[in-house]
Amino acid sequence: MVDRIRQWRTLLYVSLIYAGFGIVLGFVIGLAGTIVGSIFFTFENKLTLIVVWFFLTFFSGLFGLVIGIYIENTAYRKSKKVLTFLGNKQVEITADIMRSPNGTRQLRMTSIDAPEHYHLELLDPESLFVLESNICGKIKALPVKEGRKRWAAIVTISVTDLTVFHFLGLPPELTNNSDSRTLLPIPQILIIEQIDTDVFLFRLTKMGDYAGDTWHQSVEEAKKQAEFEYNVSVDDWQKIPSDVKDVELYLRNRR
Repeated sequence: MVDRIRQWRTLLYVSLIYAGFGIVLGFVIGLAGTIVGSIFFTFENKLTLIVVWFFLTFFSGLFGLVIGIYIENTAYRKSKKVLTFLGNKQVEITADIMRSPNGTRQLRMTSIDAPEHYHLELLDPESLFVLESNICGKIKALPVKEGRKRWAAIVTISVTDLTVFHFLGLPPELTNNSDSRTLLPIPQILIIEQIDTDVFLFRLTKMGDYAGDTWHQSVEEAKKQAEFEYNVSVDDWQKIPSDVKDVELYLRNRR
């Protein structure tokens, strides 16, 4: 995680190197084209060719520089927002999870998240329950792979009883207190899936649309989050056979 943040903050140098390389390469190609063109064209056309290649070289390098600075600025702002959210002296929990020193804030960028998005989450420092999740970036399709260990449950809690919410967008404190987030749909289906050494609690609507997810260190921890968030007891979970592709359809057929 630390390495990823450092990569965001060092993109300026990479961008400048590539922009400079583009300028040099454009100059070399332009010079070679001018020499070759001088053999086949008259003086007037030679002069025109020199001018054209000069401007092509200049503007291609300038364009590369602008794009490089834009990429760097985007990466720098991203890293700055993340570090502002976590505060000073961040604690690295795993290679993909970083928390604030008091354990109330969490940055998550696991294998199912990066590079499309990352999560900024508020935690209860004692139970480590997720109290709020902000997904920053583009949501991608849920990972689907047969053979993984999966459990599923139906959400029956009333919408008015919800206390934990999942948003798409940066938290207001990172956008000058302007809340432009989108509230994700209220889930009707929960799926716990073990992916390698990580455990995820996925939330889906009745139609199977994405409604948020949280990372956990164990299946038991994920079930406790579901109980805290949706009042789903341990007995409500069903083990999903490894050959089932459509979990939602499987649950509907068993109801």
